[in-house]
Amino acid sequence: MNKIRFTTSIIVFLLLSGNAVAKSPAGQIKKILSVTKARPGFCVVLGCDDDGSLAGELARTGKFLVHGLVLHERKLLPARQRIIAMKLYGTASIDVFAPPRLPYVDELVNVLVVKNLPEMLAAGCTMEEILRVLA
Repeated sequence: MNKIRFTTSIIVFLLLSGNAVAKSPAGQIKKILSVTKARPGFCVVLGCDDDGSLAGELARTGKFLVHGLVLHERKLLPARQRIIAMKLYGTASIDVFAPPRLPYVDELVNVLVVKNLPEMLAAGCTMEEILRVLA
């Protein structure tokens, strides 16, 4: 079971890094949904420092309740404002992530998208913590 979760996580990390995926949130959503084949549920966007667009677009699919986590307090308000402007507040929300512990119980998260894995690891989040929260 852990091997499957780990493999899916690595695929999502790779999709969102470098030139492996379209730069637009819509392109990223398409790739995420096609690769993970995730059932509807709870989705986390870790490192949602893109103004909340990716979290909003994931929520817009109607498949997920989305929680975006930003690393920097200064990114919180713009990301929240973006979600509100998209009329998705409630289906998507944004908070600040204070590493090392993700704010979820074990095996709660259906899809966890890490926007920048090296940055998350440098901030103190571990692969063990990421795997802990994946359903």
